[in-house]
Amino acid sequence: MDSNLDYEARTYDLGEWLTGPWVQQPVESPDGDHYTVTHKASGQLLATLPHWAGSIALWMCVARDAFPALLADNDQLRAENQALTKRLHDAAMTRTWTNEDGKKFVFVEDIAPALLGTDAKKEQTG
Repeated sequence: MDSNLDYEARTYDLGEWLTGPWVQQPVESPDGDHYTVTHKASGQLLATLPHWAGSIALWMCVARDAFPALLADNDQLRAENQALTKRLHDAAMTRTWTNEDGKKFVFVEDIAPALLGTDAKKEQTG
């Protein structure tokens, strides 16, 4: 997610009356069938959409309720990504050894703690 969009999504406050579930309902009328999106608790009308936009009305309701959870998932995935990036960096920085022919290598015991995210000293004593 673009950092500007992320900032806007987290800081734009829709107001207390817009929290909670939204519902979409088909409405038949002499002027033409349409869909409404309303705030479930207050009954406040949020949008009226033409008959062909029923799926958009439903998406508005589902997206509004799912958005906070998606932001939380995004935060968790970013944190996991940072932790894995650090583990890969630590693994890349593992001490290398050199053969007589000049080829470099590492021992699995040296690189495993960095890749697995465990404490090497704890592994040796435990």
